[in-house]
Amino acid sequence: MPSKQGQSLLRILFFLSDLGIHISDISLGALHVVGLSTLGNIYTWGYNANGQLGTWDTLNRAYPVRVKKREPVSCVHTLLHRRTQTHAYIFTHTHTHTQGMLFVSAVAAGAYHSHAVSDRGDLYSFGSNRNGQAKTLKRSASSHAI
Repeated sequence: MPSKQGQSLLRILFFLSDLGIHISDISLGALHVVGLSTLGNIYTWGYNANGQLGTWDTLNRAYPVRVKKREPVSCVHTLLHRRTQTHAYIFTHTHTHTQGMLFVSAVAAGAYHSHAVSDRGDLYSFGSNRNGQAKTLKRSASSHAI
């Protein structure tokens, strides 16, 4: 019999499946989950104090939320978007992106950060960057890197 956490995860996956969202890959952080659907969409839920859910905030989510891109951005390397007293909002990519959904081919979660590889091969990282795991120039808590 699965653990209590395993049972909770299975319930959420069945719930998503009932909605027509089929998760093909899943990665577990310390207290958050990153799921990749068969259509290339990212769904995240759980603890979000470091922005590891990619939701442009630090609110915890009990149920899956589809990750969306924020606004059109054009940059070559790392661009500091906004800084607060506790977080740096950083973009790390090399293309011009438009507002809307992000379609990915792979996801991975660390303890307090997440990564996604887009269908174009771009790497996106969000969450804690305390040890350089989000691969940005500044080591800090990065609430979002998409």
